[in-house]
Amino acid sequence: MVLDGTASERQHAYRELFRPALEPEQVRDIRAAVQTGTPFGNDRFRKQIEKALNCGVGQARRGRPSRDTA
Repeated sequence: MVLDGTASERQHAYRELFRPALEPEQVRDIRAAVQTGTPFGNDRFRKQIEKALNCGVGQARRGRPSRDTA
């Protein structure tokens, strides 16, 4: 990739950086994370965020808590 050539070469090289598109599943997962305000990443990343913030992240279970059966 040439970023020190002519203006048109630099323009072409810059556009090539962004040519690969995200898979539909990746777009769905990113949108879900943004809409729910949850970190986008694997469990290890989520645990790092929880440790750094000293609180849980992610969505809590919805609805009424289940009754104790004991």
